[in-house]
Amino acid sequence: MKFADFFHQLREQYLTTDVRNMNDRLAIQINLIGTEEETGTFYVEIKDGHLAIEPYDYYDRDASITISMSDFQQVLSHKLDPLQAYTTGRMTVFGNVEKVMELRSIFY
Repeated sequence: MKFADFFHQLREQYLTTDVRNMNDRLAIQINLIGTEEETGTFYVEIKDGHLAIEPYDYYDRDASITISMSDFQQVLSHKLDPLQAYTTGRMTVFGNVEKVMELRSIFY
């Protein structure tokens, strides 16, 4: 699947997620790797009870994740636990791992 198609499907599916009860700011950049078509970057930010999912680098982030598109799809479909992906090296994290695990309330 091409990154652009994947991103638009993901954004449509999750952008309406209710994050009003998440008071802390959260900004995570997700770097998808794989074939040239699968590779791309987007960020997820929760700020003031609002969720943003945008296809850009995010320089003021809490952390960045690098994961293959296929593994990320498995996380989204609950076939791969994010913590397991991290501990087995299928997902690398640079920055605040605790903030990354907060994404589970949105995607997992």
